[in-house]
Amino acid sequence: MSSVARRLVAKTSLPPCALRIHPSDPTVVYIGTYKLVKDSERYGTIEIWKCTATLQKVNEVAAGSAILDLKFDPFDESRLISVHSTGNLKIWKLADDYLHLTETLNYQAYEEVTLITAANFHPARPNVLTLSTTSGVCSVLKLGDKISQRDFDTTHDLECWFSTFGCFDGLQDIVFSGGDDRNLIAHDNRMADFPVWKTDRLHDAGIVSVLPATPSWNRTHPYTIWSGSYDDHLNSLDLRVSPPSDLIPGISPRVLQRKHLGGGVWRLIPGPNNDGRVLCCAMYAGCRMLKSADETIIVEQEFKDDHDSMVYGGDWTAGNMVTCSFYDQVIQVWEQQ
Repeated sequence: MSSVARRLVAKTSLPPCALRIHPSDPTVVYIGTYKLVKDSERYGTIEIWKCTATLQKVNEVAAGSAILDLKFDPFDESRLISVHSTGNLKIWKLADDYLHLTETLNYQAYEEVTLITAANFHPARPNVLTLSTTSGVCSVLKLGDKISQRDFDTTHDLECWFSTFGCFDGLQDIVFSGGDDRNLIAHDNRMADFPVWKTDRLHDAGIVSVLPATPSWNRTHPYTIWSGSYDDHLNSLDLRVSPPSDLIPGISPRVLQRKHLGGGVWRLIPGPNNDGRVLCCAMYAGCRMLKSADETIIVEQEFKDDHDSMVYGGDWTAGNMVTCSFYDQVIQVWEQQ
């Protein structure tokens, strides 16, 4: 079992809310920030950091309103998207040196009082992504010369914190969303007017992260997903069908394992080595290194060091692991030993 040790630490200029490492250059780190100026006015930037023997900020791009999530396009790594506290999504074009960004699109998906809480691209279909919002709405967008947007009719009663696509046969048209109402919903993109299933019996508080199996994570159990919550628990869920079957309407998942992690399970980031490991951003509890082994959740290590406030962001490539915490504005670089 490998261990994780801190290599570098620094402080951002504004509170960091989301973090991404460049897919081809693990020395370049992009951080989306979120600053509450007054009342409901929120300001954000994208800070660009260079991580070598030292950790240094090399650029900062004004983004307008606060950023809640950053994602690279899996089919075009020169394209980075940010989602904002004013209901809009921006697309940024990366320069050849990866250290400069140009805004190429600002799409207003919702009313300006709505915060977009997360964005995730479809793993197999170019230009398709799902958005979640504080209004409880979950949507699917198709990017292109003309953007199409489909809002699912079944919404969360409170904030929708996260949504993501299934990956394998029978799941590629499914969007899983989790919300503050404790509901996990399976939406079918082919019929947006009603869900496949909806359940609030899996967690005791809001659901904030969902991780389906992918070709590079947990592929031997394609119909198992993980769900994380403010209740400090991570669930491993059996979708109760076998590939390549569709989900069965009204048949919600069965809990295979319920693991207490000691902190809110805000983000789940699979590792780059296809070995079943997952980096967990566990809010006030710092970070966890998890592993999926024969449908069992194993906690390999807990690590925190200078993260004294909520760990909201993290990313992991073959060359670097980086995490950030919000109020103390700390970013830390970790290495495996």
